[in-house]
Amino acid sequence: MKMQTAQKTEQTATRALSTRQDVIGHIQDTLAQLPPAQQRAAHFVMNALSQVPFMTTTALAEAAQTSQATVTRLVLSLGFRSYLEFSETVSRVVLSELGEAAPPDRFEQSRFHPDPTSLLHQEAQHILQLAALVEGQTFQRVVQKLVGAREVIVVGMGASACIASHTALYLSRLRPGVRSVTTLDIGQAIETLNAGPDVWALVFTVPRITVDLERYLILLRRCQVPVVLVAEQPANPLIPFASELLVVPVSRSPTTSVPAAMLVLGTLLVDAVAQAQPERTTAQLATFEQLLVRELPQVLPETMPLPQFASTAASPLEENS
Repeated sequence: MKMQTAQKTEQTATRALSTRQDVIGHIQDTLAQLPPAQQRAAHFVMNALSQVPFMTTTALAEAAQTSQATVTRLVLSLGFRSYLEFSETVSRVVLSELGEAAPPDRFEQSRFHPDPTSLLHQEAQHILQLAALVEGQTFQRVVQKLVGAREVIVVGMGASACIASHTALYLSRLRPGVRSVTTLDIGQAIETLNAGPDVWALVFTVPRITVDLERYLILLRRCQVPVVLVAEQPANPLIPFASELLVVPVSRSPTTSVPAAMLVLGTLLVDAVAQAQPERTTAQLATFEQLLVRELPQVLPETMPLPQFASTAASPLEENS
């Protein structure tokens, strides 16, 4: 009976956790009673709380260098009934720090009052705010780093992968040594090990940060690769990895984040790199166009038959015959 009462008290206490300080304080209060393996996992959770909502028990165990069973035992020791309940509690805390509702809540709020034009107006304002950013000293420093680096690694994972691919595509037409990283695999990791301080990484991150992105940033730090971080707000948990920070607001639709301003910023960076070295830009673009003229006929020969599309409708000529 006493054990059941204690468990109910612990579960009531976990429901009262509403801030980062609450969660960390709750873990610290329990820390001394935990076995060493659970303590190691608990320290990881406290240091990387913003990542926990995006991690399975397996991913958290791997990151904390412990076992999945240890992670499960830890959340039970903290008074949660399951890892799911623990993850949901931390999610609410992280989202409250970002000042936003989760997608299910945003969708429910908008179901009966859809207003797509408000999203368009909001993102238009975010794009217009870039004018002040590109006139600032940080933007100019970043451009010089992208011009002078031996290599530029453009990084984006999850929802920011398309921004990284777009920026890297056009930047690679202006200067050599540009590659994009949109997934973390062994090949990308090995190639990054050859980098160093003369290589710069341009990293785009949207509100929901992936575990792979954090791991890749850790790898960049170990290889002493400086990072330009493009983030939504200065409170981003990846700020400690940044040598330079460009803050770009991101809109929220009922179901997605809308990083249109980040995409525009990528284009502005590419254009600024082009303007910084106009002679090289002219030569690089001319080389690219010559490559297209030379290679495209081989890819699409003139003799290649055009596709035939079946149609049940009579053509105007047939109708008039």
